[in-house]
Amino acid sequence: KTNKNSMDKKKCIIDEYNTVYGFSLFVIINPDKSVVDKRFSFRNDESSIIDDEWADYTAYTVRGAYDKSNNEDCEIIVINKLNNTGEDVNTFAHESFHAAVDILEACHIKLTDDTNEVFAYLIGYFTECVNKTASKR
Repeated sequence: KTNKNSMDKKKCIIDEYNTVYGFSLFVIINPDKSVVDKRFSFRNDESSIIDDEWADYTAYTVRGAYDKSNNEDCEIIVINKLNNTGEDVNTFAHESFHAAVDILEACHIKLTDDTNEVFAYLIGYFTECVNKTASKR
């Protein structure tokens, strides 16, 4: 008899996407705290980016974390659950907006009439990245 729980546990997927802004975007699906904590933490206090407080959220975006493998600051979108409906694309775009704002603000680029194309481009790219990772589940 197999343990039903281990059968239900999907593999934690972590994909990295590069940007021209000096920050990578990581997309994590099926977050597994032990796997994620080996790779990432918050730079200011070395705490986990996986928090029970956010476990009920469909997805969330993490700012202020770094990749331990190369000591680089990064942006992370964590997807806790997928609905396999049109709602997913809404979630991907929503979190991609947060990620784009975080990265562009870190580069001192504010949303204005002159920069809205930059924001739109990055949000579109990030939404595509999240969708690509989500399709692996």
